Amino acid sequence: WFETLSWKYYENLKNFYANYGPAPGTFEFDMDSSHRRPSQIFTANANGSLQYVYFQVRKIGSPTGDLKATVRDATNTSIGTSAIISPASVSEDYAWLKFTFSSPPSLVSGATYKLNLFSTAINAANFYAVKTDENQGYSGGYAVYWDGAAYVNVPSITHPARKCDL
Repeated sequence: WFETLSWKYYENLKNFYANYGPAPGTFEFDMDSSHRRPSQIFTANANGSLQYVYFQVRKIGSPTGDLKATVRDATNTSIGTSAIISPASVSEDYAWLKFTFSSPPSLVSGATYKLNLFSTAINAANFYAVKTDENQGYSGGYAVYWDGAAYVNVPSITHPARKCDL
């Protein structure tokens, strides 16, 4: 009966987990070229390496593009890319997906980074969605996405004047 409570649990809190957050937000991406690469901007609070990240993702339709995550530094240079997750591994319901870095990127305390999530295909009927935390539970950054020309804030449905997190 424990599973029926819909409680979330974690296998370890040492690495980054996208915000679970109580807010109802979601961001659909890769249905067109103006909704790409949802990303979490964050500031490292210690020196270390990032071995994996989690995002809550679901598929809409039957996407063909693989998913992966990248870590980018303040100059937008990629410093790490995760292993690929195939569309067949993504549920139609939100689930935590683990993106593992085979060569973990080194993070420097106080430096700002961007965690990108993206697929390798754009399709108007077959794409992905990622959960957002509209209460911005993480104060060290915020969520952005690529609109085709620049990174802009991920919109908040419940708090339009606020930024949100992934």
